[in-house]
Amino acid sequence: PKSEKRKDYAKAIEAAVEDGAEVIVCVGDEAEVAVYEAQNDYTRVKFILLNGTPHKRYSKKESIFDNTIVLQFDNMTDSYLAGYMAVVSGARDIGCMGGEKNAENKSAVSGFVQGADAAAADLGLEADSEKIRYAFTGEDKLSPAYMGTALAWYTSGCELIFAPNTQVRKAVIQAAENAQRKVIGLGSSSM
Repeated sequence: PKSEKRKDYAKAIEAAVEDGAEVIVCVGDEAEVAVYEAQNDYTRVKFILLNGTPHKRYSKKESIFDNTIVLQFDNMTDSYLAGYMAVVSGARDIGCMGGEKNAENKSAVSGFVQGADAAAADLGLEADSEKIRYAFTGEDKLSPAYMGTALAWYTSGCELIFAPNTQVRKAVIQAAENAQRKVIGLGSSSM
């Protein structure tokens, strides 16, 4: 979608159906109402909604039709999949920058590292063939210091940085744009 607005999700779903899509995957709570409406309008199309539940506009009562599957992932699972895909996609020097050192952020960093390690094992990579850098910034805020750390990682060879926190991610994105590198984020604000 062009934005995270319901109407843009609906337009993207409609375009996919017109292009012949048989399965449409949507992510997050911003897609919930659009999937609710589309599952009724396009009964021959299968919908997979990740981390969201279809419902009517202005209602939170879920309504999942037979052509829809809903999958909910926790923070650690999301992060694990992000780490796994980073390595499977070819990255060997990766970073992870979390915000405050709390249980949620530790879980995200741990999941990312475990996913990266699992991918390396599945690919049969030699020990130490991947490099994982990580840091906790202490808080989730947009800071030139965090951007500086990310830029230093990028210029020393880091290919991508996982940033699960919203404000820290903004700093990492700015560094990535300057270094022409990649960022992986979590949540609906990661578009």
